[in-house]
Amino acid sequence: MPRFFCVHTTVLLLTAIPPAGPVSRPPERVAWDVIRSADGDFAFSMPVRPARESREARGAAGPLEILTYSCAFEGSEYRLSRVRSTGDVHPDRVIAALGRRRRRYLTEAARLVKETSIVNDGVIGEDLTYTFPSPRGEGVVTARTRHYINGHFYYGITVTSPPGKPLPDAAARCLSSLTFESVVGAGHARIKAGPQAARRPDRPVAGAHVPVADATPEEALKTFVLAVAACDEATLRAVAQPDAELARLLRRPPASPEVLARMKARLDQIVMKRLKPGDTATMADGRSRTLRPDDPRAGSLVIWPEGASYATELRNVGGHWKVIARPYIAARQSAERESSRLRAPGPRARTGR
Repeated sequence: MPRFFCVHTTVLLLTAIPPAGPVSRPPERVAWDVIRSADGDFAFSMPVRPARESREARGAAGPLEILTYSCAFEGSEYRLSRVRSTGDVHPDRVIAALGRRRRRYLTEAARLVKETSIVNDGVIGEDLTYTFPSPRGEGVVTARTRHYINGHFYYGITVTSPPGKPLPDAAARCLSSLTFESVVGAGHARIKAGPQAARRPDRPVAGAHVPVADATPEEALKTFVLAVAACDEATLRAVAQPDAELARLLRRPPASPEVLARMKARLDQIVMKRLKPGDTATMADGRSRTLRPDDPRAGSLVIWPEGASYATELRNVGGHWKVIARPYIAARQSAERESSRLRAPGPRARTGR
């Protein structure tokens, strides 16, 4: 099963392949309400105003508080749940805990289509796309879930398609809208308090440095991805073409050593296709790039990793391959604008009570 890592708005680079075929979607540029939890923990958006439900339950380790938001739009179902438990999950055990949690989505009747490890506002999670038979026998339902664990909170946000139809375009917009405002706010508070308070106790130090490997375009792209995840500015600048805004890609908490190790292992397994002259690819900023016949002779190549939704251009500079980072920076700028819009108070921002 091919797997690729991303960090969202954090969105780290290469994300899931969009569904093919006709899709249903809300009108273009229609603003969605921003829903904030009453305790200021998280914010998100859905196509229409969701219903809110709060209840208590008992789990194997003690009492649980379950908060759920849900709505239906054009035949698709949207659902966000947060479960508060009494015990914290240690950061080193988050990935294993997510593996156990995925069983609630990947039942015996379900088929996993794609999985991606993600980090959102410093919170580790998984992005799962899967299918399962409609309970009423009306066809196959496609679902996409992003779930996360942070301390004693578990979060799951899911969009399901109508039976027999693909996921709507609105699915990606909803899934990407989730922001962990309490985590972001705590980070800002540490920064304001000064460098000693701002230093994260779990910040990778010994394992944060990413060795430079740039003898081939494939090695340079892998190094680029890992350097962004680790917030290793020195290595990032070593494998990227100079850009005044390159540091914008590092405006996020660094991935833990465990996540970095898993990313490297997965990257080593991924097939990276070199495009030929005449091939057209989508870049990180959404623009198309067609490889010209003279590009390879000029030391320019476009690499499209298997399972990635866009390609990356690299150039050979004195025998060292450099990533053209501008499309990634443009994509990050767009994500930051959207994140600011979601977090900004205003008449359309509502608090779920």
